[in-house]
Amino acid sequence: MRDVFAAGLSALLVIFVLVWLPACGGMMDKEKAMDKDKAMMEKPGGMMMKKEQSMEVKPESMMGAKLRQATLVGAAGHHASGTAALTRGEAGTSLLTFSGLDMDRVPDGRVYLAKHGDYAKGIEVGKLTVFQGAVTFMIPEGTNIDDYDGVVIWCKKFGVEIGHGTFMGGSNKGM
Repeated sequence: MRDVFAAGLSALLVIFVLVWLPACGGMMDKEKAMDKDKAMMEKPGGMMMKKEQSMEVKPESMMGAKLRQATLVGAAGHHASGTAALTRGEAGTSLLTFSGLDMDRVPDGRVYLAKHGDYAKGIEVGKLTVFQGAVTFMIPEGTNIDDYDGVVIWCKKFGVEIGHGTFMGGSNKGM
């Protein structure tokens, strides 16, 4: 009887090692990668990569004038706080910079410029991999930022809003 029990326990252990453990290891690898991204972003001149482009994160002193800003609030029971600011970068590029960011970690966070709080009527600016501190996204060239009145952080994987903010302040004219 003990041999049957030991064989069954061994089989369960093999299944655990072959199936469940790699899945958890994958999550650990993703967390390590996220921590590595965060550490890289904290370095001056760190890089954030997107599928179509990369952009350099610069200290605020090197960015242009702040045009409008929004205060982030959480949504759907999620925590999100900080400030999102539209700025003009070097060579006239438009940037969206989060500062004082403090929010729940999400597996597939996306940042959108939104129309009337609706991300679906907006434009995706980038994938969010930094959940605390500061991060900057380059707004796609040719985007008229006057068309957007807010920012939405959306978890694409689960289809839920994590946070949002409405831009206040001056105009984006001339961007």
